[in-house]
Amino acid sequence: QGDDGKGRLRALIAMMKGKQQMMNGDCDGVLEVPNELFYVVRLIECLATCTEGMNMLVEIKAQSTLPLEEVVVLLDNSQQCWPLKKALVLYLFHAYVDTENLELEAPDYLIEQVLPVIVGDF
Repeated sequence: QGDDGKGRLRALIAMMKGKQQMMNGDCDGVLEVPNELFYVVRLIECLATCTEGMNMLVEIKAQSTLPLEEVVVLLDNSQQCWPLKKALVLYLFHAYVDTENLELEAPDYLIEQVLPVIVGDF
């Protein structure tokens, strides 16, 4: 999909934010996730499930499919889109933290760059 796919994903996130703002703090309301965004969330959840356990080949494939830098950008742009944020955090954990490849520099990067993005919405 390239840049067009990334732009479309950002547009879906913006649509989700717009729906959220329309609720005006109504905590009892149910916020529906657009179908296309729901599909992306399910794909990321599938990647997270595939990387459960410690299988270096699967982890490398998943990391090349959705690199850490892109996960950080998506987490930063997802803001209050909790279904997407949850899927990304699960993927991040299974693909980069709980990994068979212990030579990875990800833990330092995660602490310095990713953790503030994750907890920034709380």
